[in-house]
Amino acid sequence: MDVKTTIEVYSFSFYSPIEMENHSFSSDPDVYEFLKENWVKFIDVSAKDIPTEKRAVRIPPKEGKVTYFGFDDDCRFIYGIIESGLYGKKYDIADKSDPKKNVFTTSKGSAIMKPFFYLIQIPSKGDKGLIVLERTENDGIYGVFSSIMSSIFRSGFDKRVQLKKSSVITHEYLKDLTQGVYKSITMSVKSLPEDIADKYFCKELNSEDFSMEMTIKFNEPRKNQKKIKKLIEGDASIFVSEDVTEILEGSEKKVVTTVGRSTKTRTYHLNNEQEKIRPYYELIVEESENGFSLFSSILSEVKLFLKTNKEFKIFK
Repeated sequence: MDVKTTIEVYSFSFYSPIEMENHSFSSDPDVYEFLKENWVKFIDVSAKDIPTEKRAVRIPPKEGKVTYFGFDDDCRFIYGIIESGLYGKKYDIADKSDPKKNVFTTSKGSAIMKPFFYLIQIPSKGDKGLIVLERTENDGIYGVFSSIMSSIFRSGFDKRVQLKKSSVITHEYLKDLTQGVYKSITMSVKSLPEDIADKYFCKELNSEDFSMEMTIKFNEPRKNQKKIKKLIEGDASIFVSEDVTEILEGSEKKVVTTVGRSTKTRTYHLNNEQEKIRPYYELIVEESENGFSLFSSILSEVKLFLKTNKEFKIFK
C-alpha cells in the first residue's frame, strides 16, 4: 500500500565564527568519510538523549537483512532512519475501540519513538552540503539533527563551529507560490507571557505547553485574489492592531499563508522581519508493516527527487 509522506530539504555549512568562513569540504580530513565512520557510533554512545530538545534518539536495530544506515560513495550520500520521541510528559495510550480504556500509561521519562528518514550529501569540494529530513505525523527532527551534526563535527574538527542552514526551494515550488491562490492566513503564537496565558484559560499550563492560533479563511479565494494579494503583499497590515500588539508583546509570532495550486505554506514574519519560505515536499512511498514509510521505498523516492530537480545539481 502507498502512503504520502513529507520531506524538508536544506543546504547547510559548518561555519566558524572565529575565522568568519565556512569549512571547506575539499580539505583534509574528508568530512564525508568522518561522518560515515562515526555517525552510528556517535548516536549510540553520545547522542541517545538531546536534553535541549527533550528527545530520545536511537538508530533502529537491524531487521533481517535490513540495516537502517547506509552510504553511497559515488554520490557521497549518508542515509538511514533515526527514531526519536519526546519525553517529559505523561501520556495515556487508549484502545481505539474503547477510548475510555487505557492500554498503557507512559511516564515522564518515557518517549514514544517515531521513525524519521534522513539523507546527508557531502560534496567533495565547496562548502555547502545537503540535508533531507522526513516529517512524521507533522513532526520534524531538524533541531535534533542539527544538534547531532554540530556535536559530531566539533568532536573531530573544530569545537567552535556552528551549523548554518537555508531551505532549498525548487522551481516547481516557486511556481506554485507565484501562480497559486492564497486560501488562508494563520497567525500562530507561542511563549506567551504568564499573565496572558492565565487570561486565555491556560492557568494550569506553562507557556511552552501550548500555542494560540488565529486563522482567516477566504470563502471565495479565486474571486477575491487581487484584494487578498494586495493585503498580503502590503505594508504588514495583517494581524496588526494596538489590541493584538499589546496582548502578544514578548511572544514568538509567525504568520503562515496557505497558497498554491495544491496545499503549500509560505511564512511571513511580523515586525518587518525578512520573509522566509519554508517548503515541504510531498512524496508517495510504500508503507511499512508499522504504517510508516518503508525504508527502501523512501530512499529510492528521495534519490529520484534529487535527480529530477535541477536545483540539486550544485551539490554534486
